[in-house]
Amino acid sequence: MYNIIVVSGIVSYAIFIFLPDIGWPIYIANCVLVGGLGAMQNLGFLIAELRVPPQSLGSVNMIAQTVGVGFGALVPFISQLDGTIPMVISAVYAIVVYVFMYGLPTPGTYLPKADEMSVK
Repeated sequence: MYNIIVVSGIVSYAIFIFLPDIGWPIYIANCVLVGGLGAMQNLGFLIAELRVPPQSLGSVNMIAQTVGVGFGALVPFISQLDGTIPMVISAVYAIVVYVFMYGLPTPGTYLPKADEMSVK
């Protein structure tokens, strides 16, 4: 599911970057991108919960939100750049985050095992 959301976002970025004067499909690309970004944020929390040790989960979420808010504060300045540079910056950021996700441990590594949870 995450891969589908990322691919739809990349397609939207490509439309914004290479076909900015396409007409009405740009509105569909905008809706897909905004929906995808919201879904990526929610899935980011789920990925962190499944792949980060429980004692570090709060710190990881705090750092992720701090980076997100920091980039959000830069948005007005980035949006004033010429041409499609703002969309290129945003697409590169999304791709870097997606690639770094594969550096995390496998999902469920830190979840309690059924044997540990069962009553003996």
